[in-house]
Amino acid sequence: MKKTLSFLCIMTLLAMSMVACEDALVDELDQKNSATTTRSADADAAQTSGCTTVTFYDQNVTTNRTVQGCEVETKNITVSNGAKLTIIGSKKVTTLANLKVNSGCKFEIRSE
Repeated sequence: MKKTLSFLCIMTLLAMSMVACEDALVDELDQKNSATTTRSADADAAQTSGCTTVTFYDQNVTTNRTVQGCEVETKNITVSNGAKLTIIGSKKVTTLANLKVNSGCKFEIRSE
């Protein structure tokens, strides 16, 4: 009887651990999925009222690059390796957080 109870206790603890691990994994996947729904300029342009909105997030720009749209939104951008980043927004350009332009690099924002 004592061995059976110990075995049941161990199995119960294992089952509880598995549930906790599964919950943690689901939380981690939810975070990753929400991060992947934050779109980058490479493939993302949303049409809203005839105005293209481009999101340009989490990028390390190491070669000359131009990002263009009706509205451009940037976040977590680093310009390095002597590169030039040009942002062109015909209506507006918004920088949400963390824009770093290293020495010897160029950054330009303009409206066309």
